[in-house]
Amino acid sequence: MPLQFAWSITRQSGRAGMLAGILCYFGAGCLVALKSRRVLMTVVYGGWVVAASQAVPFLQMISGIFGVTAAGAVGQSSKPGIEGDLNGEAGGFIATVVTGGILLVAALVLGLVIRVILVLGKRKSAVGAKSLQCAEKGKSDG
Repeated sequence: MPLQFAWSITRQSGRAGMLAGILCYFGAGCLVALKSRRVLMTVVYGGWVVAASQAVPFLQMISGIFGVTAAGAVGQSSKPGIEGDLNGEAGGFIATVVTGGILLVAALVLGLVIRVILVLGKRKSAVGAKSLQCAEKGKSDG
């Protein structure tokens, strides 16, 4: 649904800018994948949550509003704010990069939260297993 909305407020040249923004994020993602698997997986974990949130696309719509507003703020919209259609490649590019950036940061933050929960869960289970081993050893010694 968010893509359908974005498509409806862009003209043909604005769509070319959207494609350019998408390709920039794709290229950046490929570079991150080559450099840091940990960062990649953090974004992937959070990305699953962001993707699932599209069932109720509040985050996506708010991000899109910020993106369109940013494009309008630099004169790339037929009207100021979110009422106008995006003009030209620059308008589509700016709106896509801002919208995608917000969603990417959300995915990164959620991914970090998931990683922390997983790490803490592993540590607790490791501590519990260690305690159990010590308790069993104490029983066998006695």
